[in-house]
Amino acid sequence: MRQLHAIPVSEAEKVGIHHSDTNRSTQDWQDFYADIEETLFPLLLRHQRSAIATHFEPVLSGRLEMSCRPTFISGDMGCYHILFDEAQKALSGIIDFGTAGIGDPATDIAILLGQYGESLVELLLSSYSDASQCMERARFWAGTFELQWALASIKNDNKELLLAHPGGARDRLPLCQ
Repeated sequence: MRQLHAIPVSEAEKVGIHHSDTNRSTQDWQDFYADIEETLFPLLLRHQRSAIATHFEPVLSGRLEMSCRPTFISGDMGCYHILFDEAQKALSGIIDFGTAGIGDPATDIAILLGQYGESLVELLLSSYSDASQCMERARFWAGTFELQWALASIKNDNKELLLAHPGGARDRLPLCQ
């Protein structure tokens, strides 16, 4: 990821790489929250609505700055796009660059947070110093993924979307002895 994000934007643009479809402005997040209030809130319990409102408050109030220095991003660094060579015990490739483009590096980090949890991501990114500048945005993004899928499921009357990504990483689980 560090190498991907280090590709100069000007070089990416020279070869025809455009902005990622994953890009979201503060206004986009405000509109998304309004959609959640209208579509999802009537279906949720009070504590769920409160948790979502709390999650969005830093963006809605302007305390969390959503602008960034754009880089070349994957836009979908999900575990199902990372190839691992069992014999070599090594990463062997990354596939599916359908959402790749110029965008917020926090997007890629957020996907890792959602897939692997923050403890592992901190280890993975320990040699990527620029990642620390993205973590608050990445944490915000990661907290929206299930909401994005739930909203899309309802708006598109597609139950499969509702079940697209449950079971994200949790850093601490019950210890059964």
